[in-house]
Amino acid sequence: MTHIPTGPHSGKGHTGAILARRAVVAGMRLCAPLLCLILLAALPGASWAAPSEALLSQPPVNMQKVMVPPALQTPSVPLLPRLQYFIDQTGTMDVEEVATPANASAFQPLNMKTLPRSVGIMWLRFTLAPVPQGAKAGAILLDMGAGVPEGPILYEPHVNPLTESVEWREIVPTQRDVLLLPEGTNEPLTCYIRLDGLPGLWFEPMLRTPHDAANNWGSLAGTAAILALGVVMLLCLLRGLSEKGQWRIWTALYVAAALAQAIMGMPAYGSGHITMHEAAAVLSPGVALMLLPHVGRHLLRTRQRSRLLDAQFVLLSLPGAALALLPLLPGFSWLVRYLALWPLCTLIFVPSAIGGAVMGLGGARRFLLGCLLPPAFIVAGILGLDSGYAANLMASAPLWGTALSALIIAGTGAPRDMAQSGADDKKRKGKKKDSSRPGPEGLGGL
Repeated sequence: MTHIPTGPHSGKGHTGAILARRAVVAGMRLCAPLLCLILLAALPGASWAAPSEALLSQPPVNMQKVMVPPALQTPSVPLLPRLQYFIDQTGTMDVEEVATPANASAFQPLNMKTLPRSVGIMWLRFTLAPVPQGAKAGAILLDMGAGVPEGPILYEPHVNPLTESVEWREIVPTQRDVLLLPEGTNEPLTCYIRLDGLPGLWFEPMLRTPHDAANNWGSLAGTAAILALGVVMLLCLLRGLSEKGQWRIWTALYVAAALAQAIMGMPAYGSGHITMHEAAAVLSPGVALMLLPHVGRHLLRTRQRSRLLDAQFVLLSLPGAALALLPLLPGFSWLVRYLALWPLCTLIFVPSAIGGAVMGLGGARRFLLGCLLPPAFIVAGILGLDSGYAANLMASAPLWGTALSALIIAGTGAPRDMAQSGADDKKRKGKKKDSSRPGPEGLGGL
């Protein structure tokens, strides 16, 4: 240890100590920024290379787990963990702009539970792993599944042998939003998928072999639900035309609106331009909610039996009008992503249905059950997706709930009080006919 004298006769030593301390402080000031730079460079993800190299570099993860294998070892593999997304809120970028190194860092892992409430073109990116030497790549089909905006496009990079520039091939789905992936090469192949809007809650793309795609009965769950809605609509319409009671006609109209939304699916809304066909897909859930309270009015006969309850049902048709028009307004287009959940709104009719049941109105319990079934099916569909069930099957749950509720409301017989009043009317008509017929005395006087 060095001792610096501090006595009165140590002037030179005292001056040397001051200079030494100043040198130490200056050295510390010089080393502090260098130490900070070294620490920043050692942090994960930090890079001080050239900008182009930094944008092209991938995060420090095992890329073999992120890449799509050139051949599937199992009949189906989920693609969602291997996808990265980027939202173009301007809606004007093409695949060449998206694939530039400047936009490479804008992609992030896709998590359906943390997607923002925004509107734009969603670009999905995945990478095909290189084919090992001596191996052969197998045919892979991409099943986009449910909740996909209309018109997805797959872009495959291709090097033009004449110009040696990268060109992009467009691959469009043939049936049921199934795409054929490009064949793997000896180098990694990055592909992009363009979606005209953010996908729905039950979006879960799957990689399938051709044999698995041909035998995938789960993809027909939505088609079966649509057929069930069509059968229920025809049943309600036929019984409404042949039997007394207007509530079956209103139920048929309600199911028709739900059927239209199911057939048209999720419209393409990311670019901000909506056609008449897409506008009809947006309006149909709200129209269905506008028709359902009129089903309750005619089933419970509130106009003759309770003016207050009748006024409630009339006012409850206004939320359906709001749901129909709100997604078309600027700033609310993100609601299109959640239109498949519209049967949840039938809960707003539950208090009125309970009030009718308390008052003893016939058909109130039936209408109450019809308003509770669709939300229950939606909750089951969401919980089933988290439990590992097939996304296609869970996506059809709202349609099955709507079909079953309409069948309970209008597919069964008339309520007891309505049937009793109908029988009384027939008896009165029969008595009037008997009283109008001439008796024996009248005939003898002729």
